[in-house]
Amino acid sequence: MLLWLLLLILTPGREQSGVAPKAVLLLNPPWSTAFKGEKVALICSSISHSLAQGDTYWYHDEKLLKIKHDKIQITEPGNYQCKTRGSSLSDAVHVEFSPDWLILQALHPVFEGDNVILRCQGKDNKNTHQKVYYKDGKQLPNSYNLEKITVNSVSRDNSKYHCTAYRKFYILDIEVTSKPLNIQVQELFLHPVLRASSSTPIEGSPMTLTCETQLSPQRPDVQLQFSLFRDSQTLGLGWSRSPRLQIPAMWTEDSG
Repeated sequence: MLLWLLLLILTPGREQSGVAPKAVLLLNPPWSTAFKGEKVALICSSISHSLAQGDTYWYHDEKLLKIKHDKIQITEPGNYQCKTRGSSLSDAVHVEFSPDWLILQALHPVFEGDNVILRCQGKDNKNTHQKVYYKDGKQLPNSYNLEKITVNSVSRDNSKYHCTAYRKFYILDIEVTSKPLNIQVQELFLHPVLRASSSTPIEGSPMTLTCETQLSPQRPDVQLQFSLFRDSQTLGLGWSRSPRLQIPAMWTEDSG
């Protein structure tokens, strides 16, 4: 019996699934870009917000690091991931250490549909003024001379953001432009997998179908709703908070 499925996102609450939980990688301070010479702390946590028993494993550009603490400090750019004995590998987080005078920072983490805060920072921020924010080369509305702006409902696309500002240099004002920034937008939940309680059901026997996925533990306020289909026809009562559908008895005509 072949079925396919869709998911809809609502709030609040969370449904647990049988998928192994991902580790969570957090940044402190929570910006994915920093100035060269600064330090950023990485914190690895499990889905229950407490570490599982055992060591923590860290990866820098897919190479295992010889550090097994749940918190490390970094000064080198690259992609970082972590895992614990009780979790699968976290999503990769790219941390940039820029030698430039002006940088654009995005608050981390960011998920599909989130509103994200962008911050334009000068190395000497007291002498930085008239900041302006851009998306794909076009100035964002109402973004003149602001320390931070909010970009609403971001998606996983290739949009590039940058900012400009004026730097005071003695009696001169020099315009400076940051490098382009691609906001790291993470998936809200894992690609769902449909499981059946039996791969070879006997006529008249019951069947349980389960839609397995994993919601990010960093978004506990989101409620996943599930719907299962056979040949484009909805099974059961439609959208449900439960990922499981109980079929009392399977018959030949249920094939599809």
